[in-house]
Amino acid sequence: MKTTDNDDYFARHHVKAQGLRDWLDRNGWTPTPRAFDAGPALEYRHPDHAGAIGLIAPYAPGFCDSCNRLRVTSKGKLRLCLFGDGGVDLRDLLQEDDDREALTRRIISSLGGKSAGHSLALGRSGDLRNLSQLGG
Repeated sequence: MKTTDNDDYFARHHVKAQGLRDWLDRNGWTPTPRAFDAGPALEYRHPDHAGAIGLIAPYAPGFCDSCNRLRVTSKGKLRLCLFGDGGVDLRDLLQEDDDREALTRRIISSLGGKSAGHSLALGRSGDLRNLSQLGG
């Protein structure tokens, strides 16, 4: 995925998800139904192979429609959108073991700021320098 520090690499190596989906369809892989709380990956399975292939396609239309993800950076910032700017500082509350209620309140009060979508199609990938800044 494109971030602020990989423009050139992304331009040279990005493969559109639709091309991968077409290949999977032609080769006997079928999409699996998604649970209501599933992550963003579209999973495909094949009757002759163990496991699954998951595609995360943030550039596809409608990608953000069912987003149910929040992320916390390695510096304690709550990211409401992977491709957004800024974040809500949680570090002070993450350092205190005895104030989970305040942490919960801050997270819940931030949810109204979660946008309906990102601006990747406009060439804006937010201020995330690289994905290693995020926890898994």
